[in-house]
Amino acid sequence: MATPLRSQSSLEYSNVRTRKSAIIRRFPKKKVVKKKKFSILGAVKFLISTAFVGAAAYYTIPYNYYHFIEPMFVNHVLNAKINYDVAPLVAPTTSYISNAVINQTPILLPIKHASYGLAPIIPIAQNVKLTKHLENIIKNYPQFETSVFVFDFTTGTTVEINSDKAIPCASMIKIPILFELFRQIENNKNMEITDKVIFEKLYKTSGSGNLQYYQDDFETTFNKMAELMITDSDNSATNLLLDYIGGKDNMNRAFRYWGLKNSEMPHFLPDLEGGNKMSTRDLGTLMYNLDNPNFLSVRSREYIKDYMGAVKTNTLLPQGLEEGSIIYHKTGDIGTYVGDTGVIYTKNGKKYIASIIVKRRYNDHAAKGFIQKISSTIYKNIEYGI
Repeated sequence: MATPLRSQSSLEYSNVRTRKSAIIRRFPKKKVVKKKKFSILGAVKFLISTAFVGAAAYYTIPYNYYHFIEPMFVNHVLNAKINYDVAPLVAPTTSYISNAVINQTPILLPIKHASYGLAPIIPIAQNVKLTKHLENIIKNYPQFETSVFVFDFTTGTTVEINSDKAIPCASMIKIPILFELFRQIENNKNMEITDKVIFEKLYKTSGSGNLQYYQDDFETTFNKMAELMITDSDNSATNLLLDYIGGKDNMNRAFRYWGLKNSEMPHFLPDLEGGNKMSTRDLGTLMYNLDNPNFLSVRSREYIKDYMGAVKTNTLLPQGLEEGSIIYHKTGDIGTYVGDTGVIYTKNGKKYIASIIVKRRYNDHAAKGFIQKISSTIYKNIEYGI
């Protein structure tokens, strides 16, 4: 069938357009790239950037290598057989500041998490009258340096004369050792006050007590050693107990954990140089907690009272009390320092704490009469208001 002339001419025109567009696509137009003109400002910017990057690389690459790459990777490979102790790096102060032990490793715990329950003494006011009485007595004995702390449970008042000063406390250091012993017994299911222990030769020492003259390696108990430590002030028994509760380092941790800021124990017994120190306020704080159920159990506190109520040296605080009074106390004497601290129940049922330490000339017996006079003055003021 013949194609109409009009349609045939349209088809031919279409084919021509198609061929032209194909030719155009096959040979696209070339883009003309304009050359950038040289700029002095651009060159300066380039030089500054290059200098900055170079300087940064010059200083940072060696620094990073020596401070990070070498110690972290290179030295680790070269010294692979060396065992590193990272504890001093993680906790550098625990070798001398710590208040707890986990897996035989000293650690420092926040005080707010302490579980010992040692209550501080918070007085209502100062006993002004008694303070003046004691200051007048002290003025009459200028040869002595005196520290006194008194707390009256009835009125909530205190007497504090040099009471925050850390001074040699002699055998009164045995009070916190006793408290720490029972604290550990209560926290250790495998430890009892009646447990048997061996008294070895290494615990023997000079000074007060007769255990130093006993045979070596005999069997005893914590109870017997605690009794002799307090009633006879036996230094050898003290060293045994101190060893079992972690030594002097653990006692220093206990002081910090209890909040006793003016107490320290650098020496085992005997401490003739007076390095073991406590303040009369710290001693008073311990006695204040003798009836604190949050500090020790009733059973532990009864044991402690049995020991401290049977102290054989009664030449200091007890001499100032009236008949019918009760005292739980511990004395201390190292020649140049003598003292006594305890909790007293008067015959009329009043209760107070008295802690006295006196620095004197070596074995000056006048210090005993001085302490007796202070004790009597304290008793009369609290019992009768004199």
